[in-house]
Amino acid sequence: MMNADGKPKRRWWVIPTVILLIVTFFAFLPIIGVALTALLADIFHCQVDEGSVHPCPALGMDIGGLLYGMGVMGWMALVTFPAMIAALVGWLVLAGLAVRKKLRGTSSV
Repeated sequence: MMNADGKPKRRWWVIPTVILLIVTFFAFLPIIGVALTALLADIFHCQVDEGSVHPCPALGMDIGGLLYGMGVMGWMALVTFPAMIAALVGWLVLAGLAVRKKLRGTSSV
């Protein structure tokens, strides 16, 4: 896309969007890990808790230690929670700026 003067239009939203996607992904990793742990434990009928590692035979190997580690990493959500809030605020600001630009009719999209 080109401007009237022949220069390419600046897509102001690309870099903030990439940064917010990365922050959002890493902020939600602990929650994704716990959800995956619960899913795998349910599929293979295994017990998973924070107290100790329990045997979990799956596909010819014991994944109990892996499930335990993934489950305990859910506590990292306490650390990444501020990043989740910051990402939410960033997404709202980015959306607000996009709407404001669109309403002004100077959208570079």
